[in-house]
Amino acid sequence: MTVLRQVVSRLCWTVALVGSVPLIAGSLSGNSSAAQLPAGPHQHHQAKPAGGPATLEELATKIGCSLSIQGKGKDMRQGSCAGTGSPFTLVSFDTDAGQKDWLTAAEAYGGTYVIGTRWVVVGLPEMVEPLAEKLGGRLEQAEHGGGHS
Repeated sequence: MTVLRQVVSRLCWTVALVGSVPLIAGSLSGNSSAAQLPAGPHQHHQAKPAGGPATLEELATKIGCSLSIQGKGKDMRQGSCAGTGSPFTLVSFDTDAGQKDWLTAAEAYGGTYVIGTRWVVVGLPEMVEPLAEKLGGRLEQAEHGGGHS
């Protein structure tokens, strides 16, 4: 299956499960040993990530929601989290490059993200915004079509 078909397949599956959360769930791969993403288009609201990369389970515990693992792809794991009033999608990455590729692809779909060291939480803006400080990540909002606000 081509990478594009995998990305489209994962996107359709995620949107069906999460509902109103626009998200692409593909990782385009890459290798990097850097500990943090470089400054660039994904750093709008600064908050230093605490410690090393958190697992999906650790993120769900901090959020206070029930995690359901949706799958593992090349360089990523994805789960949905319910029980806090709104569903969240949680994605963890094996490499910084994988996270950067995923974020670049996800920009086209818009959404509100909390971005940490090799993890992303996606959900409705009013539910995700308070999580930035709680999880030790930074907040990013991308408009559908790749614009940022």
